[in-house]
Amino acid sequence: MHAHIKKDLLKETDTILAWETYPHIDAFETGERGAQAIIDILSGRLKPIMAMAKVPIVVSAIHGQTKRPGPFADIMYEAKRLEDNDSLYSINPILVHPYLNLIDMGGGVLVVSNGDRSAAIETAKSLTKRYWNNRHELQPSTLKPSDAIRRGMVIEGGPILLVETADCCGGGAAGDSVHCLKALLKEAPNEIAIIPVVDPDAAQLAHKVGLEQKIELQLGHKIDPKWGEPILLEAVVTQLSDGAFTYRGGIWDGRVGCMGLTAVLKVGPIQIVISSNATYDWMTEQFELLNLDIVGSKFIVVKNPMNYQQAYEKTMKAAFVLDTPGPTPANTNALTYTNCTDSWFPLDTNIEINAPAVLTSKSRNLAQKK
Repeated sequence: MHAHIKKDLLKETDTILAWETYPHIDAFETGERGAQAIIDILSGRLKPIMAMAKVPIVVSAIHGQTKRPGPFADIMYEAKRLEDNDSLYSINPILVHPYLNLIDMGGGVLVVSNGDRSAAIETAKSLTKRYWNNRHELQPSTLKPSDAIRRGMVIEGGPILLVETADCCGGGAAGDSVHCLKALLKEAPNEIAIIPVVDPDAAQLAHKVGLEQKIELQLGHKIDPKWGEPILLEAVVTQLSDGAFTYRGGIWDGRVGCMGLTAVLKVGPIQIVISSNATYDWMTEQFELLNLDIVGSKFIVVKNPMNYQQAYEKTMKAAFVLDTPGPTPANTNALTYTNCTDSWFPLDTNIEINAPAVLTSKSRNLAQKK
């Protein structure tokens, strides 16, 4: 779903099928669809011709959920409604990964037709125009951490999620940002909060000092110092762990993750989860390993642009998307791309296009010879 589709990819493949859910929970089902496509091709039931229509939209995944309502969910719903095995075999909306920094990046719709090139092209173009029309809804609104915390303080209860996508390990960031921690210490020092920070030196020091001991340390922005300065803290070591945990559900179910040496430090009621390794955020497995009280927290810092929606769906009172420095920001126009085309949305919010660019595959007989 986040693929960068190029002409050569269509030229050298017979059928491309993308995942249909975001958060991603349909890897197995996509494998089944792929296997079925192979069977259909070999039996002669499917004569695949692909068309990919693209527009220069390079946005983050904040509004890329496939569960309605939502601007990307709108495209996915219409794509699946139009599918049929006779003509439009598979229709795949593509929300390109925005941090790839490649030539001719963009999103759109990839159609696999059953021998009907015109249907593939026209359907891809029509749905991609709809995708283009949704571009402003795909662009998120963001707040500075202090502003988000102040808004959260007037909401009764918690947890209030502070979504710091700019430090998303799953997108390539280091996970070592302490921008939210600084804001929480200033704006809400007496509120229960949970903040993850990747800092192997700090984790090792906490293990050396030991449980229930006071510790003074410089925390954060050591792995990728470009995006901020460390913060000097006096804290108490409340938990130590080897950081091993097991994911549950979806594409990660049953897989083992490891944060490495991990510690929980407390500054008043604020709990800082310090890990040695960056790990992917799927549900709340890392916090559960440490028996942290998610429901009882006022604020939780999450560093994933999408999965928090499933992880905290039943518990969160609100979620605020943050504007912080980092390599994976919610607003892509904060990045300096070196390979992208000159004009793309949202860098140029006034850009207009006459029609999507269309790429097509070859038509060839792939049926098994008898």
